Order: sequence, then C-alpha cells, then structure tokens
Amino acid sequence: MAKEYPGTPQEEKFRTMTSRKLFSKCVELLNERNKSVFVVNHGDSWATNFMTRILPNGDHDAIIFDFQLARCASPVHDLAYFVYTVTDKETRDKYFLNLLKYYHNEMKQIMAELGSNIDDIYPLSLFME
Repeated sequence: MAKEYPGTPQEEKFRTMTSRKLFSKCVELLNERNKSVFVVNHGDSWATNFMTRILPNGDHDAIIFDFQLARCASPVHDLAYFVYTVTDKETRDKYFLNLLKYYHNEMKQIMAELGSNIDDIYPLSLFME
C-alpha cells in the first residue's frame, strides 16, 4: 500500500490497522459467501504456481500446481489475489476492467462446456459487485 498508493487515504487506513485487525478483516472477507456461487479456489494463485508454455501453433497454455491451500469460495478470491500479486498499479489502472471481463468470459465458456449458463448462475453484473 505504501509503495503503490503513497499519501492516499487508502495508505493511511492500511497503516492504522494492527496486524491482528488486518488478519481478522481478511478472515471475515474470506468467510463471506455469496449463497449461490462457489468454486474450488486454488488459494495461492500467484505467478510461481503457474507453468506456462507457448504451443507450436502460437497459442499459450498454462497449468496450475500446488493446491495445498485449495478451498471452496467465491471465484473473486483467487482472481483478486492473482491480479494484486502479479500486476502493478499502472497495469491495474489501465486494464483492471478488461481483466475482470476477460476472466468472466473465460468462466462463461468453461461453464457452457459443462452444460451450464453463467448468465443464470453468476451474471457479469453480480460478478462485478
């Protein structure tokens, strides 16, 4: 916070939290559950837990490993963790909404392959809340 948001109200709020208070807030947020939307979350979705490659046809491929922190929770948990650990403020400021829409669209395609319609279960408007 101090590095990316110096001199902002967000930095000040972060600095006033004790480590115990911050931990309690994190636990509270992770325990909040949208009653209708759960996915299996990786729990530690940062760059070093992904292996990537470029296929001969030029497509990109990735696999995820290290599932020791997996849990059932909102898909937003892993997404937020990933976005805030592998991007800087400038990237988020420029592409954040595009990243969210891309993620939701990918989830939509996977759910369609599994026989579900995301617009009935987890529409973009709910996801963006």
